[in-house]
Amino acid sequence: MQNNVFINNYRAYPSISNSDLTEFKNYLFGLNPFKPYKAFAFGSVLHSKLLEPHSPIIIPQDVDIDLIENLISRIKQNRFCSWVLNGSHNEMGILFNDKHTKLPCKAKLDLVCRKNIIVDIKTTSQRSYNAFVKSCYQYEYDRQAAFYLDAHNRQTPSKSCFFFVGVQKKEPYDIFVFDALAHPNFIKDGRNKYQMLLQKWQEVGGIPNGFIAPSWNMNLLKNVA
Repeated sequence: MQNNVFINNYRAYPSISNSDLTEFKNYLFGLNPFKPYKAFAFGSVLHSKLLEPHSPIIIPQDVDIDLIENLISRIKQNRFCSWVLNGSHNEMGILFNDKHTKLPCKAKLDLVCRKNIIVDIKTTSQRSYNAFVKSCYQYEYDRQAAFYLDAHNRQTPSKSCFFFVGVQKKEPYDIFVFDALAHPNFIKDGRNKYQMLLQKWQEVGGIPNGFIAPSWNMNLLKNVA
């Protein structure tokens, strides 16, 4: 399901995203983790210029735009990435209800190629493929992969696959392609994580009476056709 209100206000739309689950987890455990805003800004600009090159974008002064352009060039030169980019639907927004809790959820997929190949772009400081894969566990990308896969599989009859593309931010600017389904239990563990959090979200009241993610604008619900 998609509508203009949702697409134009993705972060603010009051349905649960994977990022909202992180906020909820921090709320449950009383955590106030450090947020690397500079790294987030860098990654956001790279995503925008790679996936939505014709859309207007505000570039923070401390973002190295020359490095961004260099990384985008290297992504496009990578055989796998070039193949994906030439046949992809970029920034696909999905609204769905969780199968078990029935809570309203949302996902925004970087790239969907040939209808069932999901690709997520990550900038990384890791120096090797193995270190990048380790960081995927550390940052709970398993939960993101499972959440996105299940969201997409609710929309299509064919089962999807999922790849993370790690882009080194420092020389030699390597590209790491991580097939999430090829690692035993990666998706299974991620699915257990997000389903546990959704269950807890439901227990504290659900939507709209329970936890409200900081980015939400509840008034948007009034404008949905």
